[in-house]
Amino acid sequence: HKKSKFSSSLFSFRKRGSGVSTQIRLELQTLKCILMRETSALPLFDFNATQVKCKLVGCLSALSGECSAVSCLNFFNSDICDWEPAIEPWRIVMAVEELPNDLSLSLATPDIIQTNVTSVLLRDIVEMNFKAFVVAEEQKSLSNNSPASKSGEKSSSGPVTLVNNSGVDIIVR
Repeated sequence: HKKSKFSSSLFSFRKRGSGVSTQIRLELQTLKCILMRETSALPLFDFNATQVKCKLVGCLSALSGECSAVSCLNFFNSDICDWEPAIEPWRIVMAVEELPNDLSLSLATPDIIQTNVTSVLLRDIVEMNFKAFVVAEEQKSLSNNSPASKSGEKSSSGPVTLVNNSGVDIIVR
């Protein structure tokens, strides 16, 4: 096993001997993803995950372990041209247990997830172009007229379902 000249590796995989024993380790200092607005060159959201750590052990068909990170979501306030926190930093832990023909994932957080919803955030979300939702509604309309829907079979309306459990009615126009 040769030492890297870097202090930490992006991905580490080690298989020992001729058996099926496997250890997978992933560590990232920061993972950042910026969602741009469709109508302008301004950013909209900035997702950050720091202290990303994942360790899985076992064999390739039966791994178990834990992945964790500290994540946050920032919103670019175009009125003041600066980032504002939409979701404050919070820790997330995912437990993984894989057995042959069975995969169990469990997500948990020891933190309270604190969100900041401002009038500018709501305004900018409402003004977004919701093409994905329009396409989903068109597909739903087409599937309702399909032979499968007329025969009583269930059909999918899209890959994502949004559920509001906040207790506050939210209307997007």
